[in-house]
Amino acid sequence: MPKILIGIDPGRAGGLVSLDENGKALQVVKMPETMGGILQFFQQYSNDDAVCYLERVHARPGDGAASMFKFGQGFGWLQMALLAAKVKTVEVLPNTWMRGLGIKSKKKDETKTAYKNRLKFVAEQLFPEQRVTLWNADALLIAHALYVADKKGEISANLEG
Repeated sequence: MPKILIGIDPGRAGGLVSLDENGKALQVVKMPETMGGILQFFQQYSNDDAVCYLERVHARPGDGAASMFKFGQGFGWLQMALLAAKVKTVEVLPNTWMRGLGIKSKKKDETKTAYKNRLKFVAEQLFPEQRVTLWNADALLIAHALYVADKKGEISANLEG
């Protein structure tokens, strides 16, 4: 049974990435817009030894109530789809997965665009065969952070599902 490593950047502008046990990208997709689409992505891995890093993000000052409700709904869809597909999951904070890859947090004087482009650059170096974009860069990095942590044996104690 092959090991599949999945990285999730939640949110409508996020993505889903699956890697094989050697860290090679199998699928890189935009976040599906429906519960069914999300479930379908994970069900294809339900018979594999699949492990997932689901990025756990929090509300930021200035986020509207409606957008945060929609985000929370989508996060719940992801959690339920992972559970239904029997994919073992670790909810990971951004600073945790970034630290695992040696990526520094956003600097005070760094614009959001510059920060996102810095992450995109790192993803391009790690996945030269992929067309890395702003929507898939974080998911690629989250999946790679899981790959690195798995190789170090750091995953099993934190699994849910």
